[in-house]
Amino acid sequence: MKYNDIILRTQRNDTDSAISPGTRLLIRGGFMEQIASGIWITTPVGLMVRRNVENLVRKGMQTTGAIELELPILQPKTLWDETDRWQKYLKENIAFHLTDRKDNEFMLAPTAEEVITRFAANNLPTYRDLPKIFWQMTPKFRDELRPRQGIIRGREFIMKDAYSFNIDESSMAHSFDLMEKAYQQIFTQCGFDFVQVTADSGTIGGSGSAEFMAISDTGEDVLWCCQNCDYKGNQETFHNLVENATPECPKCKNTNLEEKRGIELGHIFQLQQTYSKLMNAGFMNSDGIKSFYWMGCYGIGISRIAQAIVEQSNDEQGIIWPLSLAPFTGVVIPVNTDKHLDTAINIYTQLQQAGINVLLDDRPKHIGEKLTDAELLGWPFQILIGKNWDQDKKLEVRQRWKKNYDREMFTQKDENSTPLATLTLTELQNYLVKCINNPNNQLC
Repeated sequence: MKYNDIILRTQRNDTDSAISPGTRLLIRGGFMEQIASGIWITTPVGLMVRRNVENLVRKGMQTTGAIELELPILQPKTLWDETDRWQKYLKENIAFHLTDRKDNEFMLAPTAEEVITRFAANNLPTYRDLPKIFWQMTPKFRDELRPRQGIIRGREFIMKDAYSFNIDESSMAHSFDLMEKAYQQIFTQCGFDFVQVTADSGTIGGSGSAEFMAISDTGEDVLWCCQNCDYKGNQETFHNLVENATPECPKCKNTNLEEKRGIELGHIFQLQQTYSKLMNAGFMNSDGIKSFYWMGCYGIGISRIAQAIVEQSNDEQGIIWPLSLAPFTGVVIPVNTDKHLDTAINIYTQLQQAGINVLLDDRPKHIGEKLTDAELLGWPFQILIGKNWDQDKKLEVRQRWKKNYDREMFTQKDENSTPLATLTLTELQNYLVKCINNPNNQLC
């Protein structure tokens, strides 16, 4: 894509120094725009990031054998009354509810346990139909009391939620383990520094709950991590286990726990038979007797992942996108646009044809402004056509990540300078293809 063909407006100054780094940088970089409290526009480049997240999540779900479907956003009160959750959500003032012209009451879905349980009851009548995992990736709505931190805590957001249906407790635990491994793979591929913590089930219910948290100073959740054993818990679970704010690990009784802050990326639950019993939803077992489904619930905050990675991955110049989530692998920049624009178009075209998604900065701007934008926007590689091209047909290639970069390919004058390599187009093309085919290599 060419710069002049995409709507991408950067800002030189922060809109509000009090908000988190991720929020500031995504606004300055033109990845999102706010139109009301907790309600955001996702711009074309912002959507590219989210699509990359969605692709990684979809691949992860495929490893579990889960079946994709789409559940309604508008859900009837009658369904929620079966589990007594309608009044609970209204009492907490987080539900968007409305009435149609026939005076029927509905809720804009904050979650989907009732709908998916009813679907299972209609379509999984016998033990031969089990186990099954269904999943979707759709908008959700919660009337947050204090929307903040950009799309980390908005009132409209994209969620991936999955639900497993099993014949017994051990089968439910197996589905839970499948999803747990898939989540670990997904968040690793996204490039997160994350931990898995013991969590409270909250309004969803059930037991055996775990959260996946991105470590971040701007995180709203407090985590307690034991240095002696593998215990990691969130604040709610920790308070439930310990009655005396003196922190003591419930596993090894160690009192020297490390406090961290985190951003929730995903949450998985063993729902047991909480919903199936309340909704009389079940199957005929091998003895011809009706049994209730053993269920699991598995959520990922799709839209918040884009901001969570920026909260972790940034510097004084701007965003540092991991290759797996970046809208573009790199940007092709002619240092002298008048002299090398045709060359830049040719290089851009060849890289695109090789399957490398790059942006061409064809703007008639000064090189300093182009490089400033490239740093702010966080493209993993900056591909410059400068004086070396006229002499030996070599490109100046800069890697955005100053602290964690490929030291075999790039050199750095000091710890604050941009890693640099001088490569032919063929060398660059081969290197980028290798990086793209190995997204878990964070040095790329």
